[in-house]
Amino acid sequence: MKVTSLAAEDAPIYGHLDLLTLKKRAFVCLHTFVKDTSIREQFVGAYDDVSDLVQDFQEFVSPNDSPICQRDALGVIAELINIPAVLAEVKSKTELHEDLKRLVHSPSEGVATYSAYILYQINADNEETEEVDLNSSFSSRSQFEQSSVNYNNKDDLKQIVPPRSESRV
Repeated sequence: MKVTSLAAEDAPIYGHLDLLTLKKRAFVCLHTFVKDTSIREQFVGAYDDVSDLVQDFQEFVSPNDSPICQRDALGVIAELINIPAVLAEVKSKTELHEDLKRLVHSPSEGVATYSAYILYQINADNEETEEVDLNSSFSSRSQFEQSSVNYNNKDDLKQIVPPRSESRV
């Protein structure tokens, strides 16, 4: 039997499970659990220091991580900032703010939404906050509007979707 390193995220464990899949599923479960107020408080209470908790989840927001892991790590942070001590700690992590500003423009809708929500919450009471341009990742015109095809013109539509053949088998 070949022994694989547990440190390699994509290395199969016992031939049927890899750590990346395990990590993704754990984050999804944890994100679901911390939506419950009592579980959220128990989870935070299990840490001796709130800064350790925030640091643990901040590591999974890195650009090298899977969008699924990013989304659920951000989802956990979004739930945990409902606890004032966690919110205060997240506010103090300026490097996390930079990651969040970058992730607002993620192609993953969930990552972008949670990032924007967290940024909004940490800046809600600060009127002198640097504004984040949430629209800069979107062009001034949508792809639909930028298209040279007139979607109201049947001839233009035929260029994209040719008419079906009348003879069906």
